[in-house]
Amino acid sequence: MDLDRISVKQRTNAYDSLEQLSADLMLMFDNACKFNEPDSQIYKDALILQRLVLQTKLSLASDDDGFPDVPGAVKEILISIFTSVYNHQDEEGRCFSDTMSELPEYDEVDGQK
Repeated sequence: MDLDRISVKQRTNAYDSLEQLSADLMLMFDNACKFNEPDSQIYKDALILQRLVLQTKLSLASDDDGFPDVPGAVKEILISIFTSVYNHQDEEGRCFSDTMSELPEYDEVDGQK
């Protein structure tokens, strides 16, 4: 899973729930940690963005004011999480998601996908 694919799914309303979007984001971050060294910038950024997804999910859940879960509300939540993750920056203005867009879509070993 890569950030471009998640973006397309979000824009085409392919996500039916907060859990689906967060699962794809967490998979991308898990893979970034799995295939990169712990001291690499990609690894560190993935951990920060994972934490941001979890915090945003908790924040949105605590904002529940008793209204039923309607498609418009779900879409708004998904857009909010995606936008928060995509635009998250450090104090120097570096966008954390930039390192995720540099990840290959697949691993190549001995010339094989």
